[in-house]
Amino acid sequence: MTGRLRSAGWLALAVVLATGRARADKAAADAAFDQAKQLVAAGKIADACPKFEVSYNEDPQVGSLLNLADCHERVGRLATARAEFRSAIELAHRRHDAREPYASSRAAALDGRVAHLVLHAQTGAQSLVVTLDDRDVTAMLDSDLPIDAGHHVLATKSSAGAWTGPLDIEADGVHRELVVPPAGESQPPPPPPVPMVEPPRSAPVQPVAAITTTTTGTRHRRRVLAAEIGAGGVVALGVGLFFGSRAFADYDQRGATCQTTGGNCLEDQVHAATRAATVSDVVCGAGIAALAAAAIVWFTAPDERVVVAPAVGGGSVGGSISIRF
Repeated sequence: MTGRLRSAGWLALAVVLATGRARADKAAADAAFDQAKQLVAAGKIADACPKFEVSYNEDPQVGSLLNLADCHERVGRLATARAEFRSAIELAHRRHDAREPYASSRAAALDGRVAHLVLHAQTGAQSLVVTLDDRDVTAMLDSDLPIDAGHHVLATKSSAGAWTGPLDIEADGVHRELVVPPAGESQPPPPPPVPMVEPPRSAPVQPVAAITTTTTGTRHRRRVLAAEIGAGGVVALGVGLFFGSRAFADYDQRGATCQTTGGNCLEDQVHAATRAATVSDVVCGAGIAALAAAAIVWFTAPDERVVVAPAVGGGSVGGSISIRF
């Protein structure tokens, strides 16, 4: 019984933590979504897109993804918008969302407007790696690559050297084919770094005054976590006490029935009272465990102090860093 009670306590604690995190994600997503809608209403479309993206990343919903795709289409990022509308089709299909046909029609409307890029490797290029806007697209060589109109940065690395250059997609719907790296544009590998020679010390190093900074972020997060765990423990304890009172009531009713029927007690009342007592034991144990865990997290929240002590002298610079709890 003790082992089961302990396991139930940890299970309840895990549920409380997961629930708190889910609430935080949903709250952040809703706040970002509301701010994005306000920016759209004010005509600040470009500023609204990052807010919609935060909302979708915190709580992936069909509505936030559709708004993000619409926002990117309105600022001219058509390839990105079409990819997001297609993702919305899949998400709506999995969730049986009625907006699946709408997402499909919006994606289809962009098919003929998206620009395309095809990259080909230069003949003889060995160990070639190609990046587009810091995104590895080596696997897409000789394949169609949808791309937003505007300015991009194309870079390559190979056994012959490295190359970086601008890539401008002038308009929507264009089709570009390029060979990378461009002929004669490869750069030789950079020379090895020159080793640093430490100058002779003419005098002992003299320490200067230490700089002390205090960080409270970890302590604050620990105490917020402790408050969430404690709140969950209070809720669990309240539920357990409710079932305990219900068990007593069932037992009292059983006693009254036994007296009025001359000992003919109802089995249903016996089983109901037993079940309520068991639930009360488990949930109360979980609540107590959560409160104990909250107290531990609260009172053990660290008070961190970071001490940086630089030292200068004799033509050299040094220092030390220490963290105190």
